[in-house]
Amino acid sequence: MRFPEQVGQEVAKYRKAKVGPQNAMQALTGMKTQQYNRLENGADVRLSTLFRVTDALALEMALVPRERMLLVDMILNASEAQLETYKQFMLQQLQYEEDPSKALSSATGINALMQELSDE
Repeated sequence: MRFPEQVGQEVAKYRKAKVGPQNAMQALTGMKTQQYNRLENGADVRLSTLFRVTDALALEMALVPRERMLLVDMILNASEAQLETYKQFMLQQLQYEEDPSKALSSATGINALMQELSDE
């Protein structure tokens, strides 16, 4: 996300799913509804305000290099079956890091995973 409007839209989506109406956020954040409304409407707000809201919604913020954003988006938008594939791949990678003799063939590496996901 690169614009305040996009942040506001994402926050609104999670708020609706987890909390319900905007005025319910007042009890969770200690913010006035008007102040919270500004965030959802894409106003330029303080980072501390954004952190307070993400904490209340049990969300995390991360800075992601643009070249890795495709992978992050794929994980965030994945089905349960796809998430299971990702988990298995990551477990294999961790095993390899612990014991390089268990190296994965190039056919089962990240390129193969990316190919499999793009085919779906």
